[in-house]
Amino acid sequence: MAYKNVFIGTERRIRVAHNQLFVDETSIPLEDVNSVMIENRQCSISSYALSEFSKNGIATYVCDEKHLPAGVLVPINRHSRYLEHIDLQLDASKPLLKRIWQTIVVGKITNQALCLQYAGKDNSDRLQLMASRVQSGDKANTEARAAALYFRSLFGGDFVRREDSLINAALNYGYSIIRGNIARSTTSYGFEPCLGINHSSNLNQFNLVDDFIECYRPLVDLFVFTHFAEENTEDMAEELSPDMKKRLFSLLNYDVSINDGLYTVSSSINLFISSYLRSLMKKENAVQVPRLIGLREHRYE
Repeated sequence: MAYKNVFIGTERRIRVAHNQLFVDETSIPLEDVNSVMIENRQCSISSYALSEFSKNGIATYVCDEKHLPAGVLVPINRHSRYLEHIDLQLDASKPLLKRIWQTIVVGKITNQALCLQYAGKDNSDRLQLMASRVQSGDKANTEARAAALYFRSLFGGDFVRREDSLINAALNYGYSIIRGNIARSTTSYGFEPCLGINHSSNLNQFNLVDDFIECYRPLVDLFVFTHFAEENTEDMAEELSPDMKKRLFSLLNYDVSINDGLYTVSSSINLFISSYLRSLMKKENAVQVPRLIGLREHRYE
């Protein structure tokens, strides 16, 4: 099982030979690589290496001039039943999708409550109560009301999610890392990522990805609160340091609970999406969402 997430922050030559990823002279078996972050724009990489990354289901991130994730290369048509799974998406009934979305929203708000609990903040109990009252399709928009309470409780009453700050930069970076891995997994399972469960923007080719990521956001939030909140200086436009980005990228190897077991974020994504596939095939809600267990980096035997 792929488990290594390779962060490349300085100028390097990246190539593939004999089923090995070479970063300069350091080699890693391709079968062990889950994702690659090319953070430095001076790196060189061959089209053959990119092709091999895709063949092996490796999510490859590239960054812009600000060293922030600008895109992700994900495999396409790796599943033998690609058209069949798209048909399942198209044929899914609205009541089923509403029940699945209800499960996702409950999972997200529950994880937000757990995040506040682990962070030693108030209002965890209020969020748990809100989670218990989410209706099918979340027609009362409990998700948005919970988010307003949650972010004020976690980062303070003056926190504004959209403003330029170190905290928001760290949150966006962490979300984009997990979003890229979800995009990789959705295509690997033969799903069309623009066909969402609840998200349905005509301008978003990753609506389904943005549905799945919701339950993972509180993990990023807790990590940012724990590691970076105290580093947020008066200079609200301060950029993330290379060390901060590397630590955020490591979130893919943190544990969450799903289906009564502990799995890395990367592994749990596959289980989450697999449960979505079962739901579409059985025409009943069987979705299993990840649960926050605090900050615990996975230990490989």
